[in-house]
Amino acid sequence: MIHAHSGLSDIQKLHYLRLSLSGKAESAIESFTISEDNYKAAWDQLNETYDNTRALVLQHAALLRNTPTMTDDTAESIRDMINHMQSQIRSLQALGRSWENIANDLLASIAISKMSPGTKREWEQTLSDTTMPKIADIFRHLRNASHRCRTENSPTNTPVAIKNRASAASDTPPRQTPTRTSPAFPRKSPTPPWKASSPRTARRQTFVAASQSSCKICNTGSHPAYQCQRFLDMAVKDRLQAARKANLCINCLQGDHATDQCNGGTCRVCHGRHNTKLHRDASPREEVRKT
Repeated sequence: MIHAHSGLSDIQKLHYLRLSLSGKAESAIESFTISEDNYKAAWDQLNETYDNTRALVLQHAALLRNTPTMTDDTAESIRDMINHMQSQIRSLQALGRSWENIANDLLASIAISKMSPGTKREWEQTLSDTTMPKIADIFRHLRNASHRCRTENSPTNTPVAIKNRASAASDTPPRQTPTRTSPAFPRKSPTPPWKASSPRTARRQTFVAASQSSCKICNTGSHPAYQCQRFLDMAVKDRLQAARKANLCINCLQGDHATDQCNGGTCRVCHGRHNTKLHRDASPREEVRKT
């Protein structure tokens, strides 16, 4: 080999090198004039252009994968197939590839050949030299590319979704901070809230609260005491005793406040401070006492 010949000067090596080349290889160094300094530059130029281990390995691996199918059962067809495969294997071994490397090269060749042009171009941009990559590294790159594509193609990241979010943000009016003169700060009323409520509103609120807990009379249903069938079946005197025993307000039959704090209405018969269901048709002395 010219490059390893110690008996030749660099000028002689460059001269013989140019004579040994043809085609594109010859054109690659035709601009270098014959001189001592230009031999190394010309040699490096050829190495950068043609000494690409990865490209050579993939080329031979592809030829090995695409070994022609035997056309018949003759000895010649069998010999042709063997010669083709052995030729590619020897070429790979000449590039320093072991049997383990060749197995990796075949798998890598399959994976690379199945990549789309865009994915292959993106993968090649991650390579820093011309060495043959491992199949595990190729799989790792493809998994990362898959995750990235899934994120970029997420419904929340599509151009339409991004445009809709931007449009919604621009259509939302700015939040205004209320001032002291704004209705957001109404003048406080000295009247306590419970006294400002109407009797009808108060009864509705107490009914909602009562419906969310069990009955204080029968302890089985979620109805208020004044709708409890057991309570309604009692005599008026017994109702009063049952209400007091359950610590219910005598006015509205609820258990969350005392009678003197009740906002409910009065008896619809005598307008006294007791529930209509506790009204007794009797003398004033027998009127239900407040608790």
